[in-house]
Amino acid sequence: MLSGSDIFLFSQQVDENLTKNFNWLKKTLLKTLSFLPYYEYKPSINPSNTAEILLNELNICENIVDDHVQFNWETKEKIKIERRKGIKMLTLLFKKRKRSDPIEEKISDINYIRGLTMRYEAWYPRWVEKSDAAKEDLSFDEIDLLKYETKRISKKL
Repeated sequence: MLSGSDIFLFSQQVDENLTKNFNWLKKTLLKTLSFLPYYEYKPSINPSNTAEILLNELNICENIVDDHVQFNWETKEKIKIERRKGIKMLTLLFKKRKRSDPIEEKISDINYIRGLTMRYEAWYPRWVEKSDAAKEDLSFDEIDLLKYETKRISKKL
């Protein structure tokens, strides 16, 4: 009775149902575990055209953030070099030293920071406009993908 052909077909249907339920359970579980600091849910989907437009805008923001991070790193390196020079200068207290005025460097840093600020300020209204236009066309998975990308970019800062 159990070894008939109907059992084989029934077992295939159960497997399909189980895999659908398992995929739903897996997705739900992974979404709920995304509050953990070491895990983030990234949906594996092909985004639509509207989601692609928003992802391109996020790439522009990521480029701005990368420039910001690079500038901060270079500034920290300059400070470390100046501290090392300061330690050497303490040993040479009685020697005359020339005053080096890095005013030009400070002016260029200020101008660079102004440029970064202008890029942030120009990007944000475009992002708001495009996200408001696309909010009706996005699926939940695409929204999750955009959330994942924004978290990834914000962690760079």
